[in-house]
Amino acid sequence: IFDAPLGWSQQEAFTELCKLEKRVPEHYWVVYQNVCRFDEEAGVAGSRLATNSRSAIDAAKTTVAYTASLIAMWRRL
Repeated sequence: IFDAPLGWSQQEAFTELCKLEKRVPEHYWVVYQNVCRFDEEAGVAGSRLATNSRSAIDAAKTTVAYTASLIAMWRRL
């Protein structure tokens, strides 16, 4: 059985990420990507949306949950 080269699946994943990024509001996508893809702490990522640390953590959690739910809905998961 022939398997696609690793580079092809990586390109497909990158293409899918780009499509999703265009559909999500920019500020939400940045927080979502920083937390989920680049493993940034929620308080740091959320500081772009709120001024104090507790609100920043809550903002990041809400933003990640919202963005993940949009992606799940679009992908019919």
